[in-house]
Amino acid sequence: MFLDSSIIIEGLKGNPKALKILIKLSKLSIRLYINSIVISEVVYQLHSKRGCDLKQLKHHLLSFSILETNEKTIDLMFDLIGKYRLKPNDALILATCKQFNILSSV
Repeated sequence: MFLDSSIIIEGLKGNPKALKILIKLSKLSIRLYINSIVISEVVYQLHSKRGCDLKQLKHHLLSFSILETNEKTIDLMFDLIGKYRLKPNDALILATCKQFNILSSV
């Protein structure tokens, strides 16, 4: 399952609903995936804007499986932007999910 940055950000900010979701997901026997866009958005929102500890963020983010971006991902991203007028970050997240056959995301 692919996790969007918003669930991670809200969970680390202490939002009870997001925390509950993250705790339930961590107890399941499934892999939780993120990509470089999610990492960038989490670090920006929590470290750059809120001053959260960088080492703790790094430790938390590295607990997820990280999907790499490659040429195929970028090609898909451009196709999605052209077809659906998505923002680049959203298109790259969707392209990553499509490339790795990850159908659901939180």
